[in-house]
Amino acid sequence: MSLIAPSGAANRAIGSLESYKRMKRENATLNTLDFRVLQYKDYF
Repeated sequence: MSLIAPSGAANRAIGSLESYKRMKRENATLNTLDFRVLQYKDYF
């Protein structure tokens, strides 16, 4: 697993991830910060 870096460039990159797109379709209010928190939650 590679965690997304906490940077502005990473926010732009998150938008192209298939897993983010899938979650965004299911929950229109999801944003890149929410996605990052969900991803980090399993590790911290």
